[in-house]
Amino acid sequence: MADELVQKLRVPVKFKAKTLDNNGLVEWNKAACNAVKELGKKHPLTADIIASVAALDGQEDWLVEETQQLAHDLLASTESNVETVISVLENNVKPLFLSNPHPQLNLSTGRVLSHPAGGDMASQDYYNDQTWKTHPGVDNIVSWCIRQLPPESYEQVWHLLTPPVMTFLDDYQAPYKLRGVRLVSELLQNVPSVVLKRTGVGQLLMTSLARVLTVLYDALTPRLIRSTVPVTLNLIDMITAPESAERFDQLCILLGESIIGGVWVYATHDEKTLEATMDVLPLILHALGIGSVRYLKALIPQCIYCITPNELRPSLHALEIASLRTLLAVIRECQPRMHRWKGAIIEGVGKFWVARCNKKEKNDDDDVLCDLVSDVFNSLSEACPAVSDNYALWSNFVCQDEYPRLLSTTAADALRNVIPC
Repeated sequence: MADELVQKLRVPVKFKAKTLDNNGLVEWNKAACNAVKELGKKHPLTADIIASVAALDGQEDWLVEETQQLAHDLLASTESNVETVISVLENNVKPLFLSNPHPQLNLSTGRVLSHPAGGDMASQDYYNDQTWKTHPGVDNIVSWCIRQLPPESYEQVWHLLTPPVMTFLDDYQAPYKLRGVRLVSELLQNVPSVVLKRTGVGQLLMTSLARVLTVLYDALTPRLIRSTVPVTLNLIDMITAPESAERFDQLCILLGESIIGGVWVYATHDEKTLEATMDVLPLILHALGIGSVRYLKALIPQCIYCITPNELRPSLHALEIASLRTLLAVIRECQPRMHRWKGAIIEGVGKFWVARCNKKEKNDDDDVLCDLVSDVFNSLSEACPAVSDNYALWSNFVCQDEYPRLLSTTAADALRNVIPC
């Protein structure tokens, strides 16, 4: 009886497709819901049952909310131990990845190999015969296993855990990379940093996460950027010492090579991707601190570019808001150098403000934009006190009697008097 119920929970291979038959989805979800309910009432949860239910505990296109919630509740009500996790990984997860083992991992220890198994071209063969892709939901099983492990148990299961995590992260398709980033994020919540360093997996993760940020011109690129950067920052904190040269170097690689030298160079006209980078840049700038000054020649012009009125492209309020927030973070983190950039900032934000003033239509984001422009000028005046008295810089864009109001404590109200909010 239990085996029959477990079979009803098996996720059909066709569910990995982007386009699904709605009728088939509804019927399968109904059967899965009934099976989960029956398993919760009558049967103890063995490792096989847990694996089948865990596959349904995630955000999937082929899952309805009721199915996912029932699976989540059943798993939450079940007491698990390390032995159960090992059984699930050993018997339900590992066999799916044996046909194409990760070339940079020792499958017996979970440690990083000094040379790729199979030679330099092994990475090409690695993408052949990906059996695990015929089992939708396997990442949810791995996710469940990660969440059950206390910190002291990671070494015991390291050789079972790292291969599927790295396989997802290093896949060539963006949807699987995104799932890999999620698994890494969960992994870093409890894994001891000493395990990451001793096994070499920490540096391997850094390399793979950097590779994720090279996936451009994909519908998932913005989500990949927003997900990957916070995980990368967390990893850097775990595998490097505070105030160390190694941490500084890793942060510079993330900002200078991945964002500025990568995304901004090759996706400069993709507004959604630019918006995603602007959303995460304040996190990087805060971590890098005053070290961000080495990138001012790229950061400030890019922020200004993203808010500069352009008749050839529509005004994207989300991009403007994100860019102003990044500019604000730049000013606050790099105060000692702002005297060299005050003119460019005043000119760029001034043109943006005047363009907003000239627009007659009201927008829901006007209040946010007003507050951000106010914060930018107030922060700039704190970094460069002379700015408060230098009306000449501002007089080209707005009447001189408006500039002091922009710097006052009621600057947001002053802006709202000019921009219809």
